[in-house]
Amino acid sequence: MDTISAGTRCQELPSSRQANCCVLTKILLGMFYVKKPVTVSKAQSQFPALCRRADTTSVTRRGEVVAFIVPKNRMLDLLEQMEILANPRAMKAINRARTGKGKDHPLSALDAD
Repeated sequence: MDTISAGTRCQELPSSRQANCCVLTKILLGMFYVKKPVTVSKAQSQFPALCRRADTTSVTRRGEVVAFIVPKNRMLDLLEQMEILANPRAMKAINRARTGKGKDHPLSALDAD
């Protein structure tokens, strides 16, 4: 099976979606940076302890990462970020804010009348 890098997949997307894909790729790469991966056999024998860890654990077979054990809170954060990146309206608002074209509203605007 050929490996396709995240960058290649991003390049295959329409240009309007490539920026979002690059942001997501950076999030994922940052999340899965692991100092000390464990082998499949070690992960099997230590699975309960690995599930209690606060950081992400990569699982390797013959030196290649084949799986990740991701803490629940980190996974929930990742899913939330992915939902925002997949929402065109949210991304438009984020891009407007980045370029300084966003509108400021007073907090009182949030109060229900």
